[in-house]
This record gives sequence, C-alpha cells and structure tokens, in this order.
Amino acid sequence: MMPVSVNTLGGLVTVGLGALGLLWPMKVANMVSIQPDGLRGLSEIRATYGGVFLAVGLYALMSQDSDIFRALGFGWFGAAAARVFSIVHDESGSGTNYGAVVMEAVVGMLLVVKWESFFGV
Repeated sequence: MMPVSVNTLGGLVTVGLGALGLLWPMKVANMVSIQPDGLRGLSEIRATYGGVFLAVGLYALMSQDSDIFRALGFGWFGAAAARVFSIVHDESGSGTNYGAVVMEAVVGMLLVVKWESFFGV
C-alpha cells in the first residue's frame, strides 16, 4: 500500500498532469495557451507535458525516496521561478499566470516537505 504523505500527494499531482498531457494533449495545449504545429507538435506535447511528467512522477511514487521527491519539487519551483521571470520580463501578468505560479509553488512544497506521514497514517 502506498503511504499517504504530502510527498506522495505532490507525486500524484505530477502523475495526473502527465497522464493528462499524454492522453489529452489538446486539452493541455489549450490550458497552457500553445498551439501544436502539425503532428510533431502534438507529439512534443505528449512527450514533454505527458511523458516527462508521468515518468518522473511515477518514479518518485515508486521509490518513495525523499531525495527524489525533493528533486521533483525543485523542478516545480524552477517552473514557478521561470514563470515569475516571464511575468516580469515579458510583461505577461495575468490571472492564469499568477494562478499557475501559486499551483507550481504549492506542488513544489508538497514534494520538498519532509513530513513522512499525513492524515495520521
């Protein structure tokens, strides 16, 4: 049985987003405001938003290794930091961009927190 921890929760979010990218790439493309250019563009969305997120999330969940969870969390923090850079540099401030920063930071936190157990398990 998989432990119920905040780290596991962050891994599940990562896996869920990866499954979304793999199985429904156009939904993800619309969510992140990109448009694939031909079949290669669609494959790129499946590979990057799907395969990468799904694989690293699954590995973190299977290993239950706090170092793996922390590395994945810092990946999410990197995404949040790059988005903040874009908001400032590209003047791309919008409600959805600010919301994405918060979501990425929260998922990152879930993954780096060292609590071993959550919900009393």
